[in-house]
Amino acid sequence: MPDKPDITSTWRKLFSFKSKTQENSTVKSVLIVDDEKPFLLSMSDGLKAYAEEFQVLTASNGKEAINILSSNRIDLMVTDLKMPKMNGFELLAWMSKNHLDIPVIVMTAFGTPEIEDKLRNMGTFRYLEKPLDINILVTSISTALNDDSANGYSRGISLASFLHLIEMEKMTCTIKVKSDRETGYLYFDNGEIMDSAVGKLKGKGAVLDILNWNNAEIDINFTCEVKENNIDSNIRELLAEVSEFEEAKQKAEEETKATAEEEKGKGKGKPRNEEETWLKAADETIMATEEEDAKVRAEKDSWLKEEKEARLKAEEEAKLKAEEKARLKTEEEARLKAEEEAKLKAEEEAKLKAEEEAKLKAEEKARLKAEEEARLKAEEEARLKAEEEARLKAEEEAKLKAEEEARLKAEEEARLKAEEEAKLKAEEEAKLKAEEEAKLKAEEEDRLKTEEEDRLKTEARKITKQRIKAWRKA
Repeated sequence: MPDKPDITSTWRKLFSFKSKTQENSTVKSVLIVDDEKPFLLSMSDGLKAYAEEFQVLTASNGKEAINILSSNRIDLMVTDLKMPKMNGFELLAWMSKNHLDIPVIVMTAFGTPEIEDKLRNMGTFRYLEKPLDINILVTSISTALNDDSANGYSRGISLASFLHLIEMEKMTCTIKVKSDRETGYLYFDNGEIMDSAVGKLKGKGAVLDILNWNNAEIDINFTCEVKENNIDSNIRELLAEVSEFEEAKQKAEEETKATAEEEKGKGKGKPRNEEETWLKAADETIMATEEEDAKVRAEKDSWLKEEKEARLKAEEEAKLKAEEKARLKTEEEARLKAEEEAKLKAEEEAKLKAEEEAKLKAEEKARLKAEEEARLKAEEEARLKAEEEARLKAEEEAKLKAEEEARLKAEEEARLKAEEEAKLKAEEEAKLKAEEEAKLKAEEEDRLKTEEEDRLKTEARKITKQRIKAWRKA
């Protein structure tokens, strides 16, 4: 798409948020959106003291906030950016399309003087640093609710500020920006702008074009659809370039107006020849201006023609793309369906296989368990049998040992008895022998005594005979 003539500066203008505020209401409503429930409770409690000035409603994410905005009159919204389900960026984008004139205060965690100066220079919204000071919050709310100017710092948030927040928060996303006549796309990766597209216009030119649109509506998708970086500037540099262009254009317009007024003033009271010379110069200037205007109109007609052709071509391409997308979608759905069926079939087969494996595993486990129980039973029986055999053997050995001991004892007793008997017999024999010997001795002594007596008796008889004989002799 060629460069557009007569570009109007709109980048400083605000998102306008629609409000249901009733003019005759004295107590205004403030919606605070944050996913930290303790924070919401503390804010609600802390702001109860200002109930005569404003009432506080709370939401824990963007979806809850939308429900409240759709069913309640809201005069001011204070929102965090990082929340589940629907974050602050999505909420601001939704408000850019559905509400007008609701002031916005953004809660951030930036907290550096450099960033504070940059955000303040954006001039289009108010931010508060977390953790919040309740007194600063009250001051900010009061200022925002009482600011009736169209460009008050707390009134809404501009496209430039929105993109600046994307950069500050290092978001990865695709921003769809829609104006009254066109739709453009901005691609961010980790807060860095990668590319932009408006019809056939790409890159830096597309970004500068989008930043000049009126009444922009925003959609945000948290994926970056491009991989290559086609823009060598960041958002701040691009905004500065737009600002410089607008200032230079305004200065040129002011200088042209001043020159025209000066030349018009010089024409008064001049001599005829000088007046003719001035008129001639003025005619030449007018002709040149007319030629320039004709040239501009021709360029504009050419641009409009090219834009129309580009638009028709874009529509045709969009149609073809839509048909191709529909075909691809159908194929994709068929593929996904086939994959789903294949997946379900595979899952069913896997399930059956798993059940079969589980069954086999259970049977194998039961078999092993039965074998183990049989083995243990056999081992137990063998152990019991071995113990019984050992017991019987021990008993047998004990019996044999007892019998052997009894036999040995009996033998010993018999031996001792025999010895005792032999001893007694010997003693008896000795006794008998002694008695016999004593008897024999006594008999021998008696015999000897008898013999001696007989000898003595014989000798006595002999002596007697001799005495008798001697007596007789005598």
